Amino acid sequence: VKGAFRRYIEEDQKNRCCYCRRWLNNSGYSKPIEHILPRESYEQYSFHFWNLSVACVDCNSLKSDKDWASPTKQNLQGYPLPSAFTEMFHPRFHRFDDHVRFIRVQTNDHSITLYRGITPQGQKLCEDLLTTIAGKELIVNANAALKSSMETIERFDVKEGSDLEVALRSLHGALSDRAIELLKR
Repeated sequence: VKGAFRRYIEEDQKNRCCYCRRWLNNSGYSKPIEHILPRESYEQYSFHFWNLSVACVDCNSLKSDKDWASPTKQNLQGYPLPSAFTEMFHPRFHRFDDHVRFIRVQTNDHSITLYRGITPQGQKLCEDLLTTIAGKELIVNANAALKSSMETIERFDVKEGSDLEVALRSLHGALSDRAIELLKR
């Protein structure tokens, strides 16, 4: 069921991350299902159709369990309506192009992305996530060994839930965290 749902959402998102719009890699490990309203704060929506999307590993890890929604969305009977999401970008309800502009320049060896929010929701997404994603991309591209290591990890096609998937996710997370630490310096 999880795999079928992921394929459905991937197709709907045109095989791009719901937040940064980078291409999704070809393994389930590299395309985690994103809980838009985090499970920790909104357990009642853990498996709600409109609360699930597909993100890249970077966006999913960086967002983690951060709650971008206003507290008025907690303890509701049903999932909030699309019109209720005025304080945050909701990838299933909002059209990315209406909220964020980006430019991506890619060469054989490097990729640089610049994001600019054009609405309050888009500006918040840039502030909370996309600026860090773009900065991490620069750090990784500037370090050939780090870039090669992360690309090697992302190429593995592993069985979801396997020990190898857990190990690769942990290693990728550690490398990603280190790049973000360097960015913050």
